[in-house]
Amino acid sequence: MTLNPKDCTIKVAHRSPAISTEQAMALEDDIATLTVLVQGMLADSGDQTGFDARVWLDQWLTSMVPALGSRRPIDVLNEPDGLQVVKSLLLRAQSGAYS
Repeated sequence: MTLNPKDCTIKVAHRSPAISTEQAMALEDDIATLTVLVQGMLADSGDQTGFDARVWLDQWLTSMVPALGSRRPIDVLNEPDGLQVVKSLLLRAQSGAYS
């Protein structure tokens, strides 16, 4: 399944409260970018049967992640260079490098 980033509509207010409309729009863009990244990672990894990248990403973004200092990726996205930090973590996880 290929997802068009423009189809990535999320209720960001439920994930990261107290953000401005501009921040919410930027967060939506970042999540769309990450969704495409995760789908590409799945395509590179083999059989995708039964795995919904978007559902997995939604759950992961709101989970505490030890590699992020036990912070949620959705919160890191609101920081300067947050998208790069989260993308880097996902790519390192795919390669097996967690440091």
